[in-house]
Amino acid sequence: MSQQLEYRESYRKPAHKSLINVMVLSPDGRRLVTGSDDSTVLVWSSHSGAILCHIKAHSPVLSLAWLRNSNGFLFGCKNGLLASVNICEVCARVRILDLAPVLTLDGATC
Repeated sequence: MSQQLEYRESYRKPAHKSLINVMVLSPDGRRLVTGSDDSTVLVWSSHSGAILCHIKAHSPVLSLAWLRNSNGFLFGCKNGLLASVNICEVCARVRILDLAPVLTLDGATC
C-alpha cells in the first residue's frame, strides 16, 4: 500500500508578477532560483524564504540550470538570451547593500 504524502506550506511570499515557468535548487540545497513570465529571475534562501537577488531579463525566463561543482547557474529566455550568473558575486552585493539588488541584463551580460 502506498503512503500518502501531505503538503505543508513553509512560507508564501508573492514576488513574481506572473507565472513561474521554472525553478532549480542549488546542489547544496541552500538556494532556490525561480524564473518567470514576468522576465525576472529570483534567487531565494531555501532556509528563510528571503529573496537574495532579483535579476531583470528582457524576455520571459524559460529555462534554468545550476552549474554542477560551481556557485553559478544559467538561465535562458524566450528571446534566445542565455545568461550565466555567479552566485558568489550576487551574494557579495547583498552583504554590502543589505538588500536584494536588481540586476538588469544588457545584451548577454549580467
